[in-house]
Amino acid sequence: MRKGLKQAAAGALCVAFGFAAGAAFDYRGFSRAAQKKDAEIKRCKGYFNTLSQWMYLRHEGISIADCLLQRGLRTVAVYGLGELGRLLCRELCGTGVCVAYGLDRDAGEKEADSFCGVRRIAGLEGELGSVDAVIVTLPHAFKELEGILKGKFGCPVLDLERVLFEAERDAFHKGDGKCPGAKPSNVRRR
Repeated sequence: MRKGLKQAAAGALCVAFGFAAGAAFDYRGFSRAAQKKDAEIKRCKGYFNTLSQWMYLRHEGISIADCLLQRGLRTVAVYGLGELGRLLCRELCGTGVCVAYGLDRDAGEKEADSFCGVRRIAGLEGELGSVDAVIVTLPHAFKELEGILKGKFGCPVLDLERVLFEAERDAFHKGDGKCPGAKPSNVRRR
C-alpha cells in the first residue's frame, strides 16, 4: 500500500512539474509576443505623432521647407522611403529644398527607381553625394540610425518628428506672424 502511495505521489509530482514547466515555457512565448506587440504599438504611435504634428503645421500654414531653409538646409537626403518618406519627398518637391536622394534598405524591391524626381538608393554602400542634412523618417529607429548616418555623411542627422515639433516651436517663439492667434498643438512631445 505504501509503495502504491509513493508511486502515486511521485506521479502527481511529475505531473505538477510538467504543468509548471509548460506554463513557464508558454509564459516565455507569451512574453515575447507581448514585447513584439508593444514594439509595434510604439512604432505606430511614433507614426501617428509625426503625422498629427505635420497636419497641424499644414493647417497653421507652417512649411517644412521654410523651416529647413531657415536652418540653411538646401540639399537633404531622406532615410526611409515608406509612407512618411514619400510624403516628405512630395512635400519638398518644387520648394527651395532639394532632395538629392532617398535611402531605403528595400529600395531594390520597390516598383520604381525614382519618384517625384528623387533617386532611390538601397543601403549605405558606395559613394553618396554630399548633403546638408539627412532626415530620418522612421520615428522608432532614429536612435539606432543616428550614429551610423553621422559617421557615413558627416552632416546633421535629423529626426522628422523632431523637425516638425521644432518648426512649431520656432514659429510660435519667433512671433513672426505665421500663426496669428494660434496655440501650440496638444500632440504629445518627446
